[in-house]
Amino acid sequence: MSNFAIVVLGLVGCTAVIVVPILLLGWLKRRHPHFAEMFRPPKVWYIVAALTVFISAYLTHVVTSSRLQADEAAVLLETVAAFTVLILITCWMAVRHERSLDRISILFGCGFPIILAVVAMASGVWWVGYTFVYAPMHRTDHVPRSIYASRNASAPSPETVLLAALAQAFPSVTPRLDVFENGSVDIYVGRDDLRDVPFPDRETYVRYIGKAWCETVDHTYLPNVRLRDLHEGTVLAKYSCATDHVSVNFP
Repeated sequence: MSNFAIVVLGLVGCTAVIVVPILLLGWLKRRHPHFAEMFRPPKVWYIVAALTVFISAYLTHVVTSSRLQADEAAVLLETVAAFTVLILITCWMAVRHERSLDRISILFGCGFPIILAVVAMASGVWWVGYTFVYAPMHRTDHVPRSIYASRNASAPSPETVLLAALAQAFPSVTPRLDVFENGSVDIYVGRDDLRDVPFPDRETYVRYIGKAWCETVDHTYLPNVRLRDLHEGTVLAKYSCATDHVSVNFP
């Protein structure tokens, strides 16, 4: 799972964990007053706060002792921290301001769809900006581990797989690779090297190289494989990981 998916699921999860209990308590208090007495502050909310701290500490221990990559672990720890803070704030409000619980219940009951819509819109804007504006302009020395398609630590890197495919498809080519943060890659080769491939076979060759790369990276940020002219930088061919589309631009 990519960091983007982890962040979105974390935001939605934290929102649901906070909102659903408040809605349930508000409903119980209106429909079953006697049953709702057991949820009266402060003792039950103290228990909820203590359980929240214990669960958060346990999750932190699990994440830090796991084999996750550093960036993935950081995202998960931030999500756990946000979850803990929101729960503790809710408990404090319930203990100090009992009447506010009904108001919070009504507020969240009316605003829950709006909250989810805002989270979805913010996530969508961030994804569009990162995928189409930031990532295509920022190179990296290697593919970030967070967008590997395989979580197996012993799996070969996308660069290794791609170079092996290039050596098989174009034995005489010595390519240069430029990797981008969204998982795209530019392969710089000589135009004459590609002209040696018969025209009817060019799309097949480009698709073979593109799939070798795309099968090893995550597709969340719509990565592409581009073959560029080593001297002019023009795009000679392109393969889209998300759509499996091939375009060949050299005669």
